[in-house]
Parts: sequence; C-alpha cells; structure tokens
Amino acid sequence: MIAACLPSLAKSALCDSLFMRKDVRTLVRERAEAVIPAGSKVALDVPFFMPRLLPSAAQLEEKQNELLQTGDTGSARLKRVRLMLDRAGRTGKPGYQLYFLNKKPAAAGFLFAKPAVPYSVSELKRLGVQYVFTVRINPSFEPDFYRDLKREAVLMARFSPYKDEAIEWPVDSQPLTGGPFLWKELVSRQRNGQIIELYKLA
Repeated sequence: MIAACLPSLAKSALCDSLFMRKDVRTLVRERAEAVIPAGSKVALDVPFFMPRLLPSAAQLEEKQNELLQTGDTGSARLKRVRLMLDRAGRTGKPGYQLYFLNKKPAAAGFLFAKPAVPYSVSELKRLGVQYVFTVRINPSFEPDFYRDLKREAVLMARFSPYKDEAIEWPVDSQPLTGGPFLWKELVSRQRNGQIIELYKLA
C-alpha cells in the first residue's frame, strides 16, 4: 500500500511546492506594470496563459456601455466591469489598451477577450500596437506569425517556469490548464505557468 501511494504523494508534494511560488503570469504582470507605460497598446496571445493586465478605463467603459446597450444590466459581467473600473481608480495600477490575438477575430464573443485581432504583425502595426506578449505552447501553432514577430520586433524579456531556461517548448506536448501533471513536467519546473515572451514592435 505504501509503495502504491508514494508516487501520488510525491506528485502532490511537487505540485504543492509549485503552487506556493509565484506563477509566471504574476511575474510577467509585475514586470509589465513596471516597464510598460500606462495607456500603451498591448496585444496578448492565448488569454488563459497571459498575465491579467488591467484594461484602460476607456476600454472598461466601452465594455460597460456594450452590456448596458444589450440590456445586460444585472449580470455578473457588468458587476465585474464596474469593480475593475473602481479598482483602476483606487489602486493606481496602470491600465492598457488591450488587444487579443485570435485565429478567428470575427467569431470572438467573450467580453473580456475583445477586441480580437488576427495573428498578423502588419495588422498589429496598423493598429499602433507597441507591445506583444506571446506564449510558447507548440511549434506548429501560428509559426508564420511568431517568425515575423521575431524578425520585426525586439525581444524585451523572456519568462520561463523551467529550471533550465534553455528549454524552448513545454515538456508536455499538450497545453497545460490548472497545472502540470506528468513527472517530466513536475521535476523540470520551478513554478507554474508557460514560457512567455514580451516583444516591442519597432
């Protein structure tokens, strides 16, 4: 029984040690708030893996008006927008004009993942986007976009959850959700999250 339980107990201990440390997304948010001026136009890759940056007050007011116009006056979404507006005024944290990269921008319907923009460096430049956060999940995911971005932008910072920062892609080929599961992921990590890179468009 002890032998049967040990692997699970060891995995649980490793997971707990990861969850007790700052997530990569938290580190990235702290760095962004320190170096990216408030009001900057920022594009974010896959939202689940991105830092939770605060939208500008103007964007939050746009979301609030959108909900009010659709008659969504008592929803949790409206309450969340109003809480974020209140937080923006009280905490003094910088807010940004956020754009969300999406393979199908026209189909994007989630309030907090709009405005959606295509994976196109030229379109980001047209919109005046200055900073781009990307997540390295799989080398086959939008390879042309990441190639163009590396060629036309400056890599400002790279944040890795791995002990060996030379690792370029997740050890587990499947995108992670709540946390790592495979042994090779657990033993190679020093924190939770994915590899995130910050670029500045010229």
